[in-house]
Amino acid sequence: MKEGQPIPNNEAKTEFELAIERQVGDIIESIREMRINERRKLVKVKHGKPMKVVSHWPFIGRHRPPQLLSKEEVNKLVDEALK
Repeated sequence: MKEGQPIPNNEAKTEFELAIERQVGDIIESIREMRINERRKLVKVKHGKPMKVVSHWPFIGRHRPPQLLSKEEVNKLVDEALK
């Protein structure tokens, strides 16, 4: 979270934040504050196995998997966008 931005209180939690809380089993404020390496250690101690990150494809709004582009292709896309 960027400095200077207020941390939302419990009354202002979005459905997305509430879904994350349900899935992770912790409050959103704790999730935001805890570093990922600390969370991994905590999960390993709590469950006795390493943390597993699951990605459900496709992400919302994506119609195809991400593309790996060469430097030349990226430069060509940037040039076209700047025209």
